[in-house]
Amino acid sequence: MDLVRSNTGRMRIGAACEVVDHCRYDIRAWIETAQQRGYSRIALWGHSLGGVKSIYYQAHTQDPHVCCIVAISPPFLSYEHYMSQPEGQAISEAYHHAQSLVEADHGDDLFEVPGPLPRTLSSAAQYMDKYGPGDRYNILKMLPEISCPIMITLGTEEAKTMLVFRGFYDQIQALEPRLPLLQTILIQDADHRYSGVREKVLDAVMPWLNSQLHV
Repeated sequence: MDLVRSNTGRMRIGAACEVVDHCRYDIRAWIETAQQRGYSRIALWGHSLGGVKSIYYQAHTQDPHVCCIVAISPPFLSYEHYMSQPEGQAISEAYHHAQSLVEADHGDDLFEVPGPLPRTLSSAAQYMDKYGPGDRYNILKMLPEISCPIMITLGTEEAKTMLVFRGFYDQIQALEPRLPLLQTILIQDADHRYSGVREKVLDAVMPWLNSQLHV
């Protein structure tokens, strides 16, 4: 996390402070750069929050230059889901703490959060935006808006250790019958970093990706 100067003064940047919605500007810039270099069929491939950002971008822009999306372990950002879990009470208390800081004009204040990713730092404003009841970045709500083919992979070990993947595979897979462009793959023995099984990801993704890029 760093302090940088902007047109409105100094501001904090970094994962603890970012607004996920701002990814639209970054992704659009990358797409424009690829176009300038002669590429016409462009795939978005993101891991973790990068997967959420790829889905969020396309759901909100319907960019015609994006021919497909690969989302590797995009987390389940759903306040309703968190409240149904044992960690729900602590997350609710953290949300209301963040809300009180924002209301007191201290939205940039950092605090250590109890979840859904415990023992991480977040600004109060970012916590409300990312994890609050608005479910702004819940990909289950965005997937029906995607009009290009999309592949999502999840690891079997993630759901055992991380709240943001608990029960998520079943919920995404349940969407497949009414979303013909969606394909979900469960990678056996994969943790969030796909330690030791990255070849399995490539074996699953690359044939599908090549088929989309070379239509």
